[in-house]
Amino acid sequence: MMERMNRYRSVIVLALLLGFVLLFAFYSLGLSPALGKLDEQSRELAQIEAEKQLLQNKLDEMKGTTEGQESSDQEWDALPQSDLADQLILDVRAVTARSEATLKSIDFSLTQGNELNLMLKEQEGVYPYIHEIKMNAELEGTVSQIESWMQELEMLPRLMKVDSFNIQRRSESAGGDNNPVMTATLVFTSYYEAVSENTK
Repeated sequence: MMERMNRYRSVIVLALLLGFVLLFAFYSLGLSPALGKLDEQSRELAQIEAEKQLLQNKLDEMKGTTEGQESSDQEWDALPQSDLADQLILDVRAVTARSEATLKSIDFSLTQGNELNLMLKEQEGVYPYIHEIKMNAELEGTVSQIESWMQELEMLPRLMKVDSFNIQRRSESAGGDNNPVMTATLVFTSYYEAVSENTK
């Protein structure tokens, strides 16, 4: 028995070594990227939770549930008393100019309600005095320009939420491999208070 084990010792050691290499490769190629994606998703979830909390705080203030807390002018500016669509267009143009990205197109859609119940997981028709402006923008620029556009958008005083974001490399990119021109599609929502339905 010992002779047989001695004879196959190198095969056994080689098999164990191969098993270790396979486990290491599985971890490096399979688990490590998955863990990286989990970290990225955790960061995105934290950002969504922060946006949700901001919306919830603002909505609670409007409902009167946060009595005794005075809201600052800056907070109320984030939820204007009408759609102010003209000002929103000017704001988006200014964002585009500061970021140096190219705004290829943008569509606006005014709604007579909101979808806050989906985000806040409440009954339908919650906060009926808050309405939405849905926007769909198509941008072109480098990754840094598009990133700058999104940061400038977040810095606007209005309360906004990014619904979806998609970026891809243009097939005939003029920027070369180091700084390629990308095309981004961004869907976002701006909120406002319908004063006729709810007056402060």
